[in-house]
Amino acid sequence: MNKFVQILISGSNASLLSDDVGKALTGRHLSFFLTPFTFNEYLVTAQWKNYSPEFLKNKFPQLLHEFDKYLVWGGFPEIINVNDSLKRQILVDLYNDVLARDISTRTSIDYGKMNSLAIYIFTNFTMEYSVNKLAKAVNLHPDTASHYLQLLENALMITTIPRFSYKLKIQFRQNKKVYAVDNGLRNAVSFHTTKDRGKYAENLVCMELLRRNKEVFYWKDDKHEVDFVVRDGGIIEELIQVSWNMKKESTRKREFDGLVAACHLYKLSKGTILTRDEEKTVVYNGIKINIKPIPLWLLEISLKK
Repeated sequence: MNKFVQILISGSNASLLSDDVGKALTGRHLSFFLTPFTFNEYLVTAQWKNYSPEFLKNKFPQLLHEFDKYLVWGGFPEIINVNDSLKRQILVDLYNDVLARDISTRTSIDYGKMNSLAIYIFTNFTMEYSVNKLAKAVNLHPDTASHYLQLLENALMITTIPRFSYKLKIQFRQNKKVYAVDNGLRNAVSFHTTKDRGKYAENLVCMELLRRNKEVFYWKDDKHEVDFVVRDGGIIEELIQVSWNMKKESTRKREFDGLVAACHLYKLSKGTILTRDEEKTVVYNGIKINIKPIPLWLLEISLKK
């Protein structure tokens, strides 16, 4: 008699899969967080096949062209190889479907209020937030805003990361930062300007780190901030800053100073700054700083998997 060896179950709500399905499946099961296409997967759809360092160096302008498109439009498979107008419509429809069917219908919450909160978060993605300020911004009770925020996270539309501290009480009490699961989804429904490129880049890096199943935090003190503290097995593995470019000396100094302050605090000898297209290694106040183009960093990670 034939028997099933594997059963794959997919869905668009993390809570549904972990709670409802998890209780129904009495045997062993594994959960996987699937995201829109990685940059590597996106390039496959554009017929890229060679990822050797020499090839990427020679084709770097073309690589940047593809990266700039991916940065803004994201990686949902449905939008590949369609015009910009249709891309936007597909992403808007996807956004509305998630809010209406995966959240509102299932939980009986107010669609209009949820939509207001989601658009506000998408518009201000990568921001540090408190529930009270978030609730005030969209005219909700703090308890309602907290509940809606959790529903958006369960529906895999956003993710939040805490401020890093070895003391868990401080982690829980401090503000978190919020990120969108996909730049394209955010771009289709939010208010945005060309100045958002740095936020798109930061959001992209955050999602790539989460794909690697790393513990991801942000860090700040009274004068400095680091975008990402990456932990693995309880050990700080890497400190990462993200900056669209560092043409302004004030920007370069801010990114360097933040990275160096955190490195000294946590006794690390090096850190990473990711930009659109700069690549070099410098030593700054005793700390080795590796500056890498984001598209090459994304491929470096993807191709190691």
